[in-house]
Amino acid sequence: MTNIDKAYAVIMAGGSGTRFWPLSRSTRPKQLLALGPDHRSLLRATAERVFGMVPAERTFVVTSVQLREQVEDELPELDPQQILAEPVGRNTAPCIGWAATHVKRLDEDAIIPNVETHICREKDALQYTLDNLKDLVVKPVGESGGYGVVVGPRSTAAEIEDVRKLIVANPANFISQPMVELSVCPTLVDTGIEPRHVDLRPFLITGKSTWVLPGGLTRVALKKGSLIVNSSQGGGTKDTWVLE
Repeated sequence: MTNIDKAYAVIMAGGSGTRFWPLSRSTRPKQLLALGPDHRSLLRATAERVFGMVPAERTFVVTSVQLREQVEDELPELDPQQILAEPVGRNTAPCIGWAATHVKRLDEDAIIPNVETHICREKDALQYTLDNLKDLVVKPVGESGGYGVVVGPRSTAAEIEDVRKLIVANPANFISQPMVELSVCPTLVDTGIEPRHVDLRPFLITGKSTWVLPGGLTRVALKKGSLIVNSSQGGGTKDTWVLE
């Protein structure tokens, strides 16, 4: 389990101001807009959700030099040193990498939580998995991507009992994780345009320096309601291009 006392949060708050144009502008992109009925900005609302899990003193915001003062005004709980201002935006991966490096310098034991993984060959993780199968995603570690995945919240009682027997017979072959709701995007299918779950895979080039290529691969779960994007299970792909 994650040690919450060592958990840090990073909020990405850059942006060019084009997503919600004409409301957003380069000097006031979407995260600084109050779009809900409570008149809080998207950044403020996000931070308040984060503060319910990780205290303000262990929360960092990555933004741009141009937006730094506005972010400080939105989040007076944060020390100015907790607001990391990029001189030039380089998209998501470098943003996360820079923030993680910064946090690690402050605390060698720091944790930036990711999806929790229960390794079933470990006794406690095995018991937790068996006790919570209906809420977890179970994956075999010795199969090709997408094969043998059981999504507990989307499975029948019979399917859950079948995977329980497999886990008990060979715990070392399985891990479990909480189900993550993927984003959806409009997708052209046989019946027209419908929402389908997707995940994004960016590509990085590493040598003397590292940079993110201006494009990526969006994998699509083409089966209606499915969360599995692997092509082996009927998934498809979309090209993704970074235009700015």
